[in-house]
Amino acid sequence: MDPLAHIFHKPTFYSREQFFSVIEAGNRAWSTDAAIVSCVCFAAAVSLDGLQVQTHFQFGKQMLVDKLMKNAEKALHAAQFMTTSKIKVLQAFTVYLVSVFWPWLSQV
Repeated sequence: MDPLAHIFHKPTFYSREQFFSVIEAGNRAWSTDAAIVSCVCFAAAVSLDGLQVQTHFQFGKQMLVDKLMKNAEKALHAAQFMTTSKIKVLQAFTVYLVSVFWPWLSQV
């Protein structure tokens, strides 16, 4: 089982429809919702191989990862991840950390 699957508590995460409605809301999304969606998108980009990224997005994997990482960091900052006690923000931060360190974790 994927290690990220254990991070999510089903009642605090989203259905597919809710997930995409947060993406469509863009800047109007609540900071906790934006944080978890941004971090999940970043994790997805990290897990793709370069050919998949090139095929679907017509640019390199590193560019996609860098852009989504920056978005995830902005969303975590807006959600005040260092001082909040909200479980969704903790989930988002954990997904972010696993994604940042995935190249090293996958070698262990």
